[in-house]
Amino acid sequence: IEPKFSGAEVFDSKGARVDETSTASDSAIHVKVKPLVPGAYRVNWHALSDDTHKTKGSFKFTVAK
Repeated sequence: IEPKFSGAEVFDSKGARVDETSTASDSAIHVKVKPLVPGAYRVNWHALSDDTHKTKGSFKFTVAK
């Protein structure tokens, strides 16, 4: 992936962003988040490949009590 044009954001169940930074390498996106409380979260990511194909997606996860 093209690190300069790739990244991710993390949101809590109320839609507030909980990520602090997002960095990408040639093969991964890394996200630093604030301390998470139990609950549901959504990650939205986007990436630009070396051959200029744009991809994006999202997934959900839960932090248990």
